[in-house]
Amino acid sequence: MKSAVLGFNLFVSLLAGLASATTLTTIPSSGLVSGAPGQDAGWGFSTTNDSVTQTLSFGQSFLIDETNPLLGSYTDLIGPQGGPDNFSVDIAQSWSEVFDESSQQGLGFYSIDPSAVVGSSDSGFISVFYNFADGTPGSIEVPFTVTVTAPVPEPGAGWTMLASCIFLLGWRAGRLRLSPQGRRRGAKLQLREACR
Repeated sequence: MKSAVLGFNLFVSLLAGLASATTLTTIPSSGLVSGAPGQDAGWGFSTTNDSVTQTLSFGQSFLIDETNPLLGSYTDLIGPQGGPDNFSVDIAQSWSEVFDESSQQGLGFYSIDPSAVVGSSDSGFISVFYNFADGTPGSIEVPFTVTVTAPVPEPGAGWTMLASCIFLLGWRAGRLRLSPQGRRRGAKLQLREACR
């Protein structure tokens, strides 16, 4: 009887060791991102498939328990990828991506409403769903916060505007100094000197 109980305990311990656990953290690890009204702010991620028997595939991610859902909208990026290798994460492997909207990499991104007020925020959880190769589903929830910041002026725009104003003022002043006759005489003199 003792050997049967010991064998059963060993079997349960073995199954517990094979039980899969998946970890996922956001990049940045705090889950805090920010952007100006009308901009997108996103998260990268790092995940590990701790299963020693099965691959896993990510299906989708979305926001839950939001404090201010009207601040913007979320777009899933991890779901369409599924994983780095044939739409899956291999046994005992890790997968990481930084957020890059142009190449559609990362966990997802938040499009901040163009009319959002600077200083407002939305927080809650990003719920990420996945399935193991045998169809066993799972989910992970990671906290997030999006904060609206003031738009950053485009570098160099002020200098371009200043140079344009100075040019226009100088051009206008030069036109006002010459009378209509002076302009004609000046043009004739320039033409004569150019022909010499």
